[in-house]
Amino acid sequence: MVRPMRPLLLLAVLVAAGPALAHQDVDVLEDAVAGEVAGRPGDPEALMRQALVHQVARRWDDALATLDRAAELGADSDAVGAARGRLFLDAGWPRMAKRELDRVLAHHPDRWALVYDRGRAWMLLGDAGAAAEDFGRAVATLPEPRPEQVFAHRDALLWLDRREDAVRALDAGIARLGPVVSLELAAVDLEVGLGRYDAAVARVDRLLATNPKNEAWLARRGEILAQAGRGEEAHAAFARALALIEARPGARRGARTEALARQLRAALAADHTEGKP
Repeated sequence: MVRPMRPLLLLAVLVAAGPALAHQDVDVLEDAVAGEVAGRPGDPEALMRQALVHQVARRWDDALATLDRAAELGADSDAVGAARGRLFLDAGWPRMAKRELDRVLAHHPDRWALVYDRGRAWMLLGDAGAAAEDFGRAVATLPEPRPEQVFAHRDALLWLDRREDAVRALDAGIARLGPVVSLELAAVDLEVGLGRYDAAVARVDRLLATNPKNEAWLARRGEILAQAGRGEEAHAAFARALALIEARPGARRGARTEALARQLRAALAADHTEGKP
C-alpha cells in the first residue's frame, strides 16, 4: 500500500512547483495542511504552513489572517515578518513587502534570501540601483544561489544601462554555480551587444568544448563570426552545424532542429551567391 505523503513534505514538493501547480494539486495541498491544523490546534508552525498554502492559492487575505493568528499563538515574529514580506511581493504590494523585509533584516542582516527578496521589492518600486546592490550581495553570499537570482542581478544592471557590469554579474554567478549554459549564453549575447566578438566566440568555444556536436552552439558561433566580418570562419561553422544535423536520422530531428537547418542552408546559399567558399 502506498502511504500518503506527510503534509510538510507535500507542502515542500508542491510549493516548489510554483506557478506550475494545477488546481487539483492546490486542493490536495489545502486538504493536507487543513488536516494538520485541525490535528494540532494552537500550533503556530502548522498555521504558518497553512498561510503559505493560502499564498500559493493566491488568497491573500486568508494568508494574512492566518499569519496574524500564528503570531498571536507565539510564532517567531521575524519568521512571520519574512512570510508577510514574501506574501506582499507575490501579491504585488512591494512597498509593504519592503517594510516587512527591512524590519526583519534590521535584526538579521545576514539573511541573504531576504536580501534578495528585498531586491525584488526595490525593482517593483522602480529603484534598480538599490535592487542591483541587494541582488549582487545575495548572489555573492547565498550558500546555493539559483540561476534566476543571477538573472535578476543582470536585469537590474541592464535597466541601469550598465551592460559591462551585467556581464560581470553573469560571470560572478557562473563562478558560484559553475558553467550553467543559460548564464553562459546570456553572457555571449551581452558580449556581442558590446561589440566584443572575440570574447563572445571564446565563450561559445568553452561551451563547445563540453559538447562539440551541439549544432545550435556552432550556428551561434557562425553568427558571431559573421557579425565580426570573419566570413570564411562563419561559413565553416555554419557548414559544420548543418553537417551534424544532416547526419542525424530523420526521426531524431525535431521541428526546432529542422528550422535551424533551413536557416543554415539559407546562410550558406547567401555565402555562395556572394562568392564565398
